[in-house]
Amino acid sequence: MLKNYLIIAFRNLIRKKTYSVINIIGLASGIAFCLLVYLYIGHELSFDRFHTNADRLYRLEANSHKPVKKDALEKSLFSFLPAQDEEKNQVVMPVILAPALKESFPEIKQILRLKAGWREIIRYNNQSFREEKVQYADANFFQLFTFPLIQGNPATALASHNSIVITENIAHKYFGRENPIGKTIELASEDTPALFTITAVAENAPVNSSIQFDFVLPIEANPGYKSYIENGLNTSSVFTFVELHKNASRPAFAEKLEKFGRSYFKEWIDGYRKENKTYQASSFHFTTRPFAEAHYNLAYWGHYTSLKNIYQLSCLTLLILIIACLNYLLLTLTNTASRVQEVGLRKVIGAPRWQIVTQFWVETQLLVGMAVIAGWLLAMVLLPYFNQITDTTLDITTAQASGILLALLVTALVVGILAGFYPALFISGIKPLSIIKRHQTFRLRPGLSRTLVVLQYTSCITLLIGALGMASQMKYMNEKNLGFDKEQILVVENSNPGKTGILAERLQSFTNAEPSLADFAATGHTFGFGYDMNMYTIGGKEEVVTVLKVDYNYSKFLGLQVVQGRDFPPQFSTDTSTTERAVVVNETLFKMLGADAKLGEYNQTIRRRIVGVVKDYHYVSVASPIGPAMHQLQPQWAMYFWFKLKPGNIPQTIDKVKNQWNALTGNAPFTYTFLDEDAAKLYESQQRWLKTIYGATLFAMLVACLGLFGLSGIHALNRTKEIGIRKVLGASTGQIFVMLNKDTFWLALISFVIAVPIGYYFMHQWLQDFAYRIHLNWELFAFAGAISACTALLAVSFHSIRAALNNPADSLRDE
Repeated sequence: MLKNYLIIAFRNLIRKKTYSVINIIGLASGIAFCLLVYLYIGHELSFDRFHTNADRLYRLEANSHKPVKKDALEKSLFSFLPAQDEEKNQVVMPVILAPALKESFPEIKQILRLKAGWREIIRYNNQSFREEKVQYADANFFQLFTFPLIQGNPATALASHNSIVITENIAHKYFGRENPIGKTIELASEDTPALFTITAVAENAPVNSSIQFDFVLPIEANPGYKSYIENGLNTSSVFTFVELHKNASRPAFAEKLEKFGRSYFKEWIDGYRKENKTYQASSFHFTTRPFAEAHYNLAYWGHYTSLKNIYQLSCLTLLILIIACLNYLLLTLTNTASRVQEVGLRKVIGAPRWQIVTQFWVETQLLVGMAVIAGWLLAMVLLPYFNQITDTTLDITTAQASGILLALLVTALVVGILAGFYPALFISGIKPLSIIKRHQTFRLRPGLSRTLVVLQYTSCITLLIGALGMASQMKYMNEKNLGFDKEQILVVENSNPGKTGILAERLQSFTNAEPSLADFAATGHTFGFGYDMNMYTIGGKEEVVTVLKVDYNYSKFLGLQVVQGRDFPPQFSTDTSTTERAVVVNETLFKMLGADAKLGEYNQTIRRRIVGVVKDYHYVSVASPIGPAMHQLQPQWAMYFWFKLKPGNIPQTIDKVKNQWNALTGNAPFTYTFLDEDAAKLYESQQRWLKTIYGATLFAMLVACLGLFGLSGIHALNRTKEIGIRKVLGASTGQIFVMLNKDTFWLALISFVIAVPIGYYFMHQWLQDFAYRIHLNWELFAFAGAISACTALLAVSFHSIRAALNNPADSLRDE
């Protein structure tokens, strides 16, 4: 019997090709999007969980504030998310802390310090390479973390202070097919180069690892290690991780750690309290965070996974799948209702109701199965583009395949039941005599079909409002005046900060003599990166103040406006003195200091002498408010050299700068960006999210339009004779078109009215994360409504116009 059902089902699908293709494409599109999002969410949630001891690994953290509580968070859609993920704790610790912890806590099995290198220069075989993925770690790095070695012993790979471990990629890059073990490479430094012997080759770090590395060196080899030791608790510079014994209780360990922290850091706390009278010792907290959950936290880390985005994307995926299922259900109901004559005949000759239900379910399941296969193939085709949008390298591994296939099977069964059983039960419940006597060919309650259309289109318009609103916000951020001109500024990274003074003087002379260059400046930062952050108690509150290291020409170079006092003119050479500690503050910091802020006098709050006030400008993303900042004259610490280019042949000018750079630095790596590119990078995550919303909206609109396209075709087919009669009586093509589609436009209007407040609410919530944001005006919603109306018109036009243009004689002759 099942064989007969399949044969009949297959014949019905072949006979109604348009209906079948529309349903398969619509459902396959929804399944493809769900599959891609499933891969992405699975990837994000898998970070750092591959370590064999992940359940016992923790990152040490400290804060000087009360832990964030759920009721302290702004009430929004995301109030259910873990409150601790919003905490911006201190995640770097003093170097001397780890040995003290190991001695004091028998619960600790292992402890490890980790510090990332800053774009180190590696030399080998008379070649120099600037490497970004350099890590300094304790000798147990490959024992604490599960990073397998291809060559070498995990226990001894970092035992010597001059040992170094490289990855498989670096082995191929530097040595080709040669065995790298025992070979020596040079690490350039500010003073004297250091030689390291390769002792092991590790597998490339997994893409779902927060710790990425190409080189791992002993922590003692870090150029600043000795000064970190000497500074004791005054310098926090390393991430610190602990692995607890299997039988250790984390709550008990956390309680002991809190007491230990207040005792161990007592000297630091007392010193801070002397300068900040309102600070309470009870405000200091020393705690742990599970290492596998560290990437959910806002504090700086190798990878950040926004649970807000994961939640939004999950809801978005569910919405897309619901739209696809509603579309499928709508078309299935409409098509099934047109087969009532067939159902009536089957019931007259004795077919029980369960057989009719099974027949329709088999047809539906066959079509859903085809859609699942098509969705799988479509997802594989779109995967490279999706990787580009999300900045990932997703792939379907053997381990994932079984879970994905199971998920697809469940999806097929659920959709099959939803779209198969209900229409079958609906049709099979009709009395056969009633069907045959009325010679009924189509009877579907309009209320149900209209409700499904409204639900579909409301969802689509809501997504469209969100996409347009996000695009408007991104455009606003990109075009907002930053307070300075960021165009045509070449930013060259300083490869040897130890010789900044001499190099900066020579580059300034080169700029003065080069006609294609307009100006030069040496700074400690580029847009959005490279700042120092100091904590001060201002007005009874702890405030983070940004410290920008600049040279004499910084304000003039950017065209900043000094509103009070002075800048850093060269004649005031004492401004660079550590005892003078002269600073130029921005308006925000000057206002926060209040009456205590007096030009030319030493300020006790920030422990600096304020010599000037500069007009506020955006030195970080415009998504954040302009915070308090101070400028210190420290050209000797410049990490970046800025060149203002004149209009003309930009590539040729860059080549001139590069040639001069090579001559002055001995062919050191020439790494450059443009300041406007650095600014744009700060919005990459929002831009990727916007592209994801665009993709989701496109999927949703495609599925909904396919539904309208198929539905308009079925309606036109079932009203063929009516159309013929109306044309015979003199109805024009335009009148026929309006008659067939007026309901669709009314439903689109109802959907728009419902979607506007929903879209407004969600956009209002999303915009709360931006300090400077657009206003949601009526033009945005009107544009969304116009787009939705045009897509609805395109979806229904083909069948409507074709039906209106048909010869009425053919329509009336056909039975």
